[in-house]
Amino acid sequence: MTKMTDEKIPRAYHSKRRSQQAEETKSSILTAADALFRSFGWEKTSIAAIARKAGVSAETIYSVFGSKHALI
Repeated sequence: MTKMTDEKIPRAYHSKRRSQQAEETKSSILTAADALFRSFGWEKTSIAAIARKAGVSAETIYSVFGSKHALI
């Protein structure tokens, strides 16, 4: 006889559409960063400026890349 518990086993969640959206967001951020770095240089380009140009929040950039350096 097995013992029943209230533990819930997490389900795997895979959404093809969500994965596509995440890749599109990442691409938008990289494209915006590249354009701004080329136009204004590393030091004068802020995460906030990249976020505005990419149409995302600064928090999204940090969540996806972790740092400004990772965008290079």
